[in-house]
Amino acid sequence: MKLKWVNHSSFLLEFGKIRLLSDPWIDGYVFDSSWAQLSPTKFSYADFAHVTHIWFSHEHPDHFFPPNLQRIPRQIRNNITILFQATAPRDGRVRKFCQDLGFKAVIELHPEWCEIGNGLSILCQPAGRGDSWLAIKAADRLLLNLNDCIYMSEEELVPVKQRIGSVDALITQFSYASWWGNPTEEDLWNSAAEDALLKIRREIDVLGPKDVVLSASYVFFCHEENQYMNKHINRVSRAYKFVLENGKARPIVLYPGDEWLLGARWDSSVAVSRYEADYDAALNDPVRVVSSIVPLGQIVSCGDSFMKNLGRTNSFLLLRRLPAATINVTDHKVSLRLSADGLKTIGRLRHDEHDVALSSSALLYCLRFSWGGETLMINGRFCRPAKGDHQKFFRWFSIAQSNSRGTYFDHAYYTRKLKAKARKLFRFPNGPIRQSL
Repeated sequence: MKLKWVNHSSFLLEFGKIRLLSDPWIDGYVFDSSWAQLSPTKFSYADFAHVTHIWFSHEHPDHFFPPNLQRIPRQIRNNITILFQATAPRDGRVRKFCQDLGFKAVIELHPEWCEIGNGLSILCQPAGRGDSWLAIKAADRLLLNLNDCIYMSEEELVPVKQRIGSVDALITQFSYASWWGNPTEEDLWNSAAEDALLKIRREIDVLGPKDVVLSASYVFFCHEENQYMNKHINRVSRAYKFVLENGKARPIVLYPGDEWLLGARWDSSVAVSRYEADYDAALNDPVRVVSSIVPLGQIVSCGDSFMKNLGRTNSFLLLRRLPAATINVTDHKVSLRLSADGLKTIGRLRHDEHDVALSSSALLYCLRFSWGGETLMINGRFCRPAKGDHQKFFRWFSIAQSNSRGTYFDHAYYTRKLKAKARKLFRFPNGPIRQSL
């Protein structure tokens, strides 16, 4: 197996006639124009002509980016098979999107080994909320791509090891990729960076890979509202040194365009040096995106539409039970209240009395898209006021995110939950509970 590094978390795996491309983010800003690639991509849209399969780990745009997929020439898309984890029956967004674009086929992967050709087999396993990992096996070699999957303990990793066996190479994330605190809370950001390295240590200890390919963190935070997140990131040089000093696996660093034969010796020094230069250049000029102020009336209107949409697909009682969230719209210097009644202006509060503070642009994105709240947590374009509870704000958007993945908190959902609890309580596996309810 040979890897051609594309960028960030994307690589092209070659084995026989199979050309499997993982998580292609080729160019452009993602997460509401708040993330940028650290280094330029050499892989072009014409190069997709050599690809037989594309695997997406999850729907985050640094892994599954529709604008990039739309730029692949149609005649090339017709020859590529899409691989993606099986989702809920009421979801299927990735499948439908790729079918509509005219890809050759879309195969939804269940968590079992399957051969895709030339003796190359894959196993895709869901992990966390919407993520998945991929094990690739061929010619007595096994590559495990964990990408963004986070296992918080060694015990959680044991079933992965039991499922896939011996690991030759592990591909894994090496820095944080979401909000951890306000810009002044440096201890939280330092801990997040350290935790990302400790995560790699857990993976090495349990999975026992011979090589660790450092991945999924070749970004910088490029918006004026989140450039503070760059200060404590793990540079790949730090992660490389950490794995090297651990002594249990060889660290591998690949720069866009590099090619590595699985298991072969590799000198990472050139790639590390090039990334260091790219880090320095990015941090000297981190602000690439500045957002315009959104009219307050547009925000309030979108807030009302957002709440009406939640009301159509979720229990009225659930929405009424959720506490309201107070919002400081910083560029308007106005206070808003988000509740089951919609989005309303309220009397001006002190900054520290709000649950969350953010710009009108960041708030609009949350309200317009079902995934907007999750995007905000990832791009970090908000602050947590001292006396507020930012979870009140994000709870509303977690419901919208769940709805987008096919889970609706309606009467049918709570009926199923009640039946499941009753079965567990009375240890009846089937019929009697249905009759009693």
